Amino acid sequence: MADRPDAEPKETRLQTFVFFFLIIGVGIATGSVASALHAALDLMSNLRTYLDTHDTLIGLPTWVVAVAGAATMTTLGTWIVRTFAPDAAGSGIPEIIQALATDGKLNWRRILPVKFGAGVLGIGSGLVLGREGPTIHLGGAMAAMIAELSKMNHRNTLAAITAGAGAGLAAAFNAPLAGIIFVTEEMRRVFDFRFRSFQSVILACVVATMVSDQLFSSGPILDIPHYSDPAILKMCLFLPLGIFLGAFGVVLNAGIVNRVKVFGNLPQKVPYLWAAVVGGAAGAFVVMTPSYTGGGEKLVVTDIVLHPGAMTLLILFLSRSLMLMASYSAGTPGGLFAPMLSIGTAIGLLYGVLLSKLGIITDIPPGVFAVAGMGALFAAMVRAPLTGIVIVVEMTGATDLILSIMTTSILATFTAEGLGGKPIYAQLGKGKIPEE
Repeated sequence: MADRPDAEPKETRLQTFVFFFLIIGVGIATGSVASALHAALDLMSNLRTYLDTHDTLIGLPTWVVAVAGAATMTTLGTWIVRTFAPDAAGSGIPEIIQALATDGKLNWRRILPVKFGAGVLGIGSGLVLGREGPTIHLGGAMAAMIAELSKMNHRNTLAAITAGAGAGLAAAFNAPLAGIIFVTEEMRRVFDFRFRSFQSVILACVVATMVSDQLFSSGPILDIPHYSDPAILKMCLFLPLGIFLGAFGVVLNAGIVNRVKVFGNLPQKVPYLWAAVVGGAAGAFVVMTPSYTGGGEKLVVTDIVLHPGAMTLLILFLSRSLMLMASYSAGTPGGLFAPMLSIGTAIGLLYGVLLSKLGIITDIPPGVFAVAGMGALFAAMVRAPLTGIVIVVEMTGATDLILSIMTTSILATFTAEGLGGKPIYAQLGKGKIPEE
């Protein structure tokens, strides 16, 4: 996109001022819709907690209500998407990249209500999906709406959509710098590397985060203990973790893509049956083992603070990985970022616990490896190591662990690349996203 001829006339100062004023509107709109989605999903999380802490509801065992309710919600969410806006399924990031690579068109009239409503149903039912993918898609759609209504020219429209996508991630995780870096790293093949584009992304991310801060608590969203990087000579301990997470990221990507292809190409009625099965399983886990469900932000903090046993962590990361594959293939809106972070945390903490039990480490808390693993799995799957590093630091406030996170993330990226793995969004958007 950067090498397209700029055939549009030079703007006046007034037109430039109006453009950036509209970008502020993009930030406000994205921050507002992201906060609304956050609030709605918090309500659904509270409902799941209520089911987990009560034996009966409306005269029925809570497990019956949970299974039936989650199956119904997931099936309804899948039906809404397939009927009204098929592009609203999944995270929406491949669709944003496709729009930027082609004509800049997003069907915002359908995406906005479908992505929000079906997202609340699917994610709220307990599927292992996050809200950050939908907020990125919603942010891009909000920008497309503002661009169309204000009659922006083509190049400004692309800049606005990019800014809205970055603002969506910034608002979802209270991580403005990660939002800025994400669109320039993950969307580098279609990003317009003009100074104006950078300014637009920065402005929208800052404004969206400020809006989110006003509606929710400010500061890092993951309240974990304070850790510091170990001595340089002990950094070699992160090498096996990085290699394992790089390889596991390739496997997990392949599992997600395979499930999506299999169930996306089945006859018309079968995907609804699959959605009901996955939703019912999520509902059963809600009342039996709630940690197997949801995006996993709270689980990250719980794991790091409480340090579950090695077997518990092994079962946790395996079960959440399987549920992530199943959940994403159900066809409802939902993101991968939060589940990636929670699975990476469980793997890193498991590694730290094992090192501690073996007596290899005595002065390094296992939580250090959990935080490093969080960023490394993200880097391996998305193939955006800088975004993974920054998003973990912003979400946890773990600035003193930057070297540990960087070491593990870079090694995980090299391992995934060496094994021939492809970035998850390039695979999910095959045929839509331009190659390197």
